[in-house]
Amino acid sequence: MMRILYNSDVWLQRPFAQKCITYGYHFVEAYRFLAHASLARRERRFPLIPKMHSVEEIVHEMDEQCQKSFWIFNPLVESCSVDEDFIGRAAFLARSVSPRATCVRSLERYLVQLMQVWKLDSEA
Repeated sequence: MMRILYNSDVWLQRPFAQKCITYGYHFVEAYRFLAHASLARRERRFPLIPKMHSVEEIVHEMDEQCQKSFWIFNPLVESCSVDEDFIGRAAFLARSVSPRATCVRSLERYLVQLMQVWKLDSEA
């Protein structure tokens, strides 16, 4: 589901949206089944609780749009996704500086790395 949504534009054609809906409902049902089975066995297999209700509401909204139109709004347009690579780089920089000046030194190191990337891009 997520692969289709991330590889799509703002509007999805109905066939792609229908695949997302099928995959989305399947994911929600499979997660519920596995979480319930784990709970019945008193096993701690699902310590992290995703926002399953939100996922189900998004899939349901796409399903309703599918019944009314050929073009379906991609819900990721309203999401707040962050590039994990960017977050990882910033976290690495923050861990490699003195705790007394974390903010300033992290920003300085980030700017140095940014300048290096820009310099490489301008030379190409």
